[in-house]
Amino acid sequence: MKEKKLEKIEYIASACLCGIPCRYNAGSKPDEEVVKLMKEGKVFPVCPEVWAGCKIPRPAADVINGKVIEKDGTDVTKQYVKGAKMCTKVAIALKVKKSFLKKGSPSCGKNGVFTKCLQDEGIKLIFKKGE
Repeated sequence: MKEKKLEKIEYIASACLCGIPCRYNAGSKPDEEVVKLMKEGKVFPVCPEVWAGCKIPRPAADVINGKVIEKDGTDVTKQYVKGAKMCTKVAIALKVKKSFLKKGSPSCGKNGVFTKCLQDEGIKLIFKKGE
């Protein structure tokens, strides 16, 4: 297997958009454009939830009043923020200027905690629904 150089990376992306089965239900939501760019070595996939230690599968969660709450009412904001900060550090280290994010995700959606971290760093946000 050819080693891909990190200098080639232009985007950070929600791992589920890259076809990696890391969603709450152990599924993925591959996006054709994102998968193609990843195969070209231009995308670095991350899942803030997994990086924070959340299991796969895991309870579904939503952002409610600025907090990340699982369907049973458990507040997992601290975990999600931890993962978001870890993934943001990677984006900064890779010097990416653009991101592909999974629309509707509590981490990567329009109100997601990872989204807010990327916004704070001036990284362009491109939201994708996935298949």
